[in-house]
This record gives sequence, C-alpha cells and structure tokens, in this order.
Amino acid sequence: MSAPRVPPPPGSLYVNAGCGDHAIPGFVNLDIGPGGDLQVDVTEGLPFADGSVHGLFSEHLIEHLTQADGVAFLRECRRVLVPGGLARIATPDLDAVVREYASGEFLNPEWLRHGYDWIQNRCEMLNIGMRDWGHRWLYNEEELARLGTMAGLTVCGRRRRGESPHPPLRGLEHRDGSRLVLEFVRNLPRLDHEPLVSIVITAYNPKYFRQALESALAQTYPLIEVVVGDDCPDDRVRAISVELAGPDPRLRYERNDPPLGGPLNRRRCFERARGEYIKFLNDDDLLHPDCVRRMAACLVARPEATLVTSRRRRIDACGEPLPDEPCTEPPVEQDSLITGVSVAAVMLDRRLNFVGEPSTTMFR
Repeated sequence: MSAPRVPPPPGSLYVNAGCGDHAIPGFVNLDIGPGGDLQVDVTEGLPFADGSVHGLFSEHLIEHLTQADGVAFLRECRRVLVPGGLARIATPDLDAVVREYASGEFLNPEWLRHGYDWIQNRCEMLNIGMRDWGHRWLYNEEELARLGTMAGLTVCGRRRRGESPHPPLRGLEHRDGSRLVLEFVRNLPRLDHEPLVSIVITAYNPKYFRQALESALAQTYPLIEVVVGDDCPDDRVRAISVELAGPDPRLRYERNDPPLGGPLNRRRCFERARGEYIKFLNDDDLLHPDCVRRMAACLVARPEATLVTSRRRRIDACGEPLPDEPCTEPPVEQDSLITGVSVAAVMLDRRLNFVGEPSTTMFR
C-alpha cells in the first residue's frame, strides 16, 4: 500500500501532463484532447514560464512520443521546473516486456484483463507492446535516465507505483502498465569555490599549435588544466607538448595511436578532462589571457546558464587583426543572458553562427 497523496501546498504549481480522462485535483491538467484544464500538444512546449512549476507528473505519455520529442519534452520539464522541482515520469517498462517475451508466460494478467487473450504467441505480444496504442518509443530504466540526464535533469531514483518521498507526488499512478517510474529533479550547480577549468585541445596540425598551447597556459585564471589529444601524423605536436609540459604540471598530453579523428578525439579528451567547466580550443586558435577568467565568472555568477560564448576576432597568419564578418560581429552590446531557444531562433533566421566555433564556448 502506498502512502496517501498529500495535496500540493497553497501557492505552488503542480502539473499533470497527458492526463487523458484522469484529472488530478490540485494540479493543472494538460492533454492533447479536451479532457484536461488546458488542451496542449506537449511537442510544441509547455505553457508555463521558466522556473514556475514545483512538480510535474506524467503517466503513459512519453512512450507516445518519438525519442527526439521525448528529449524535447524532458527539456521542457527542466525549463519550467523551479530549482529543486521534481518531475515524475511513469511509463511501461521495456525490460519487463522483454522478460515476458523470453518467458513461457508472455501474457500477464494485465493483458488478459484488457481482453488480449486472443494473442497467439510471444512475437505477436512483443509487436503489439511496441506498436499498439500509438506507442513510438518504449523505455527501460537506463534509457529514460539517459534521456533525462541529456535534458539537464538529475535522476532522483526509481520509485514504486504510488510511492514517493515527495508527498504531493504520491498515489498518482492509475494505470496498471506504469511499471517504470522515475523521478528527476532540476538541480542548479552552486559553487562556493573557484571551479577547475579544463582547456581541451584536439591537435592535428602543428603549424600554429605552439601559439595555441601557449595562449592556454598563459591564462590569468589560476585553476586550469590543459588536456591535449594528439592526432598529428608525425611527432611535432608531441615535441611541443613535451617541451612545454616540462616546467608546467597543468599540461596533460596523450598520443592517439592510431589517430582517432576529430569527433572521437574530442570525445576522448572530454572523458579525460577533470574540470567542472570545459573550454575547447582548436589547434590554430588563440585565447585572450583573460578569456577563461571572464567565462568562468559568468557560469559561477549565473548558475542557470549552461553555456557561455564570447566574441571572436579573426586574425591572419601573423596574428594581425582582420575585419569582422557578419558572423563575428557581436550580437549584443554588453554581456547578456539569453535563452537557448532565442539564440537558436535568431541564428536560423539570420543564417549566421554568432555563437562561434568550439574555441569560443565554455560549458558545465
């Protein structure tokens, strides 16, 4: 027996997304059909302001979305939740369906109770479970946790039906098929210290590599490490790295043998990085000495921000400034906090990448 549900506290906002014909008292009930308080297609977003929802419940909704729309829905959950707000997602469990497929008892009592006694074999059962009722993407715990994490949420844990350490989220499930229930929280990183920043250089061309590496080591921000992944076809990147690493323990070099190529080298360097913040640097770019200090300060001061970008200036082979192009002109006159949706909309509308290449960004 689960503990009885406690109504949401006065003045708080709780949402039931995909309510169908089962509205929850005290919640704002949403559904694509007319059964809720608001008729909403969640693939077009949630109709709530940023950081305004204290708790969100969704039962038997996410499996009706594609995987991409599922991630987008979870990102919307993160956007609307207050810091510390919880999202509870209840859905069928793919692992349970597969276990039944592998067993001799492929028709559990729930199937029989809903009139599916006509199913002839486990292949038919599995296909119905995957495709009927508008199912688009079934989840197991690993996949749902992965997509929630990808959306910026933190997994609190798997829960039993009707049970939650958060009283307003108890006793909500009414579907027998809700065999996978995960709760997520929107956490905001709050630092009481200066974070370690990993400057990551995926090196291939040694022509300007020394200047790039020296600009990384010359940062005024004190807590850095420089992670170099060497894909160079000869020993020139290694020789420069060994020379500069001798007096500087902040430099961590690794030779890729065989070379990994750009994307895999970047991933390998990311896996090796120990910093709380990541700053990529291309092997032919230079960092201003105060670049890391100013970017890290932005992320510390604005914990809701996930990525910082900066103006970049073009230079020639001798390091002399070149005129701006439309994409390198600053989009704002002063430091600004902009939502990711707004940034993407302006970039698509203007067909300009003013966010910049990997060298211009820092992220958590």
